[in-house]
Amino acid sequence: MKFWVTGLGLAFLYAAHAMRYDFKKCDPNKQFPKTWYTQIFATNSTLLSDYLDGMSMVAANLTITKDGNFNVSSTLPTPYGCLKMDMAFTKGKDGMYTCNSEWGKGVVLDGVTDCKSYCVVTAAHTRDGVMSVYLTLYGIAKIPTRESKQIFAKQFAKMGLEEKYLVQFPPEVACAD
Repeated sequence: MKFWVTGLGLAFLYAAHAMRYDFKKCDPNKQFPKTWYTQIFATNSTLLSDYLDGMSMVAANLTITKDGNFNVSSTLPTPYGCLKMDMAFTKGKDGMYTCNSEWGKGVVLDGVTDCKSYCVVTAAHTRDGVMSVYLTLYGIAKIPTRESKQIFAKQFAKMGLEEKYLVQFPPEVACAD
């Protein structure tokens, strides 16, 4: 159970920063949505996939720093109650956003966003030499739009992920403030 909480949390947190590199087109001086919801999630992690049916929608707050890095704050459901997580992602010389934590190293591989309502993020997490990939659709609303679902579906097909490792979350937020 702890593993899926960690995996979903990391995937969500990685995703919240991504914006691909599409983020470059987003103006941080304009109003940028602070709260994002997990809407659809897929992975190649067989360990995490065992817990997909028990996962819940999560909300996270994203802040962009003046130097172009990201901070994400989220509260994740666990069997023992809600767990608060704060993570900082930094942009490296290679232009990739990364985060190191006790759970391993995470990197945002790709992100597509309209800078105001959705973000489709591909992230990878490596722990103990094993890399897992996560594809997540985030939105400022709890229900995905047709456009965002189409973008997610294209990326899902491109990655060759299996439908049995895919979940669309119901619109109830776990551990809401």
